[in-house]
Amino acid sequence: MLYNVIKSWVTGKISLLNETLSEAEKLAESSLNFDTDMLPLNLKDNSYFIKLREVTFTDNESEEINVKVNIEFHFRLYKKPGEFYQKIIDDKLYRLCGILIDDTASGLEHTSDGITIANIHNLSLSGLEKAYKGGEYLLPVAVFDLQVFGNVQ
Repeated sequence: MLYNVIKSWVTGKISLLNETLSEAEKLAESSLNFDTDMLPLNLKDNSYFIKLREVTFTDNESEEINVKVNIEFHFRLYKKPGEFYQKIIDDKLYRLCGILIDDTASGLEHTSDGITIANIHNLSLSGLEKAYKGGEYLLPVAVFDLQVFGNVQ
């Protein structure tokens, strides 16, 4: 239930981003797969998947839960012009971060299935400086913390 609510909220934000992109540039959701080599070829470019890195139950009375979330992206760089890297950063990752932290666009507080996502903190992007698989792929990660309230019983 917790994963589904967070996944639904993040997917909604990525849908807002996708509205600004051409059909070929839209981000596609990948099924959760911990081995990127096992992804089908069509999901090795312009794709993402959402992982919960850590869940901390802080206070039973307030029902507060702190969740560390990773959105892992896959972009294929092979035979792409140098400007493609800039477009990934500016048109996709930077714009998505703006949507996530803007309370109007992000829709916080977001409540579903008795769980409320109240705040987003510590949003950062990593993995921007290195290409993988012989320079063929850029695998950046958006990392953030969510303050969530919900009944854990």
